[in-house]
Amino acid sequence: MMHHSSGGGGRAAWASNDDYIAIGCAIILIGLGFFAYLAWDSYHAEISWGVFHLQHWKMQLIAHFTNQYAQQDASVLAAHPEKADIWQLLGLLNNIGLFFRTPAAVLMLLLALACYLRAAPSRYTRYFDLSGLRQEQAKYFRWAGAMLGRSLHLVRIGESEPRPADPALRIEEWVERYAKPRNGQLNEITAKQALIRQLGKRWQGLDNAAPHVRCMFAVFALQLAGRRQQVLDLLGDMAEALPLDDRDGTEGPEKPLAFPAALIESADQVLIDSDLRLPALMIADRHAYTTPALMSVLNEARRRSGVLAPAAFNMLKLVDRSLWYALHSLGFPGDGPGQNIHPNPRVEALGARDHWAAECIARRALIVPEVEQALGSIRTAFRQHVEVEAARAAS
Repeated sequence: MMHHSSGGGGRAAWASNDDYIAIGCAIILIGLGFFAYLAWDSYHAEISWGVFHLQHWKMQLIAHFTNQYAQQDASVLAAHPEKADIWQLLGLLNNIGLFFRTPAAVLMLLLALACYLRAAPSRYTRYFDLSGLRQEQAKYFRWAGAMLGRSLHLVRIGESEPRPADPALRIEEWVERYAKPRNGQLNEITAKQALIRQLGKRWQGLDNAAPHVRCMFAVFALQLAGRRQQVLDLLGDMAEALPLDDRDGTEGPEKPLAFPAALIESADQVLIDSDLRLPALMIADRHAYTTPALMSVLNEARRRSGVLAPAAFNMLKLVDRSLWYALHSLGFPGDGPGQNIHPNPRVEALGARDHWAAECIARRALIVPEVEQALGSIRTAFRQHVEVEAARAAS
């Protein structure tokens, strides 16, 4: 077998980008030099004449302040352009330029001072905390106004039922409230009941839906139809319409809030449009319970018209915490398996997610709640929690 060395008959290496840049710059400089010489050689008199007249205008301007350049101005007017050489022109330019150096330096200093005193960072900076960030965000995204005026802080979760604004429950916190263990074992009867409650009431159409459900249905129907500006307007109205009680502390309202009648009426007016209402109803009617019905309408609305993030309807958490966590648990719709899996689903939405997934597979409403997979997940997670705590106590 023959081997080729890098030298001799081997293929030469390609030139690097730096080589090409250097060669290109050299060609440009040589070309500019050649054409500059050609222009000077062919149009010597015209170039000199142009320089003389431009400097004459400058010296006329200078004459308003000093007569220092009067003699030189007269010499320029009497000169013969065709006899001037390049060094004479450069000397003339340098001599007249000396006059403008001081005014130019003063102007630059004044501009620097103006930038220092009037620049945006010095004029508009202010103390900016989380409350200020919310206020600034609400100027451009009205749906963010739901939390304005609420001095929410990280607090302990409510002892029995979590408050509307409380953080999401961990597995052990959920079990403690809804499936209190007996002798270290999960109470699966009460756990299953709590999971079923996540499904909401039976879905029997808009006429029998709760007011806040109709409001969210109107939002999702608008998104489904691609009317994004109306979606943002209605979400902004919902956020700003939530009642604000000055007696609420850092933990937020103790009980779920309710949308005012005027807002509900405006949402109902949106749903009068049959072209808007019927496509969303066709999707919702494939489900037996309210929460999975809204989940599917939202899912299809996102698929058709783009992202509608849970943060955009975060006011719903203060009205119906369980429904908000179920809607929050949806990922962006996709075509492949597992494309709707939320990266961090909450235990407060496991029952709704389980039943919704079963109905999506069956493609029909399932009256009997399907929450066995959710229950099994909680059982396994709680057993692991107990084992970890026991190992920690033993160590």
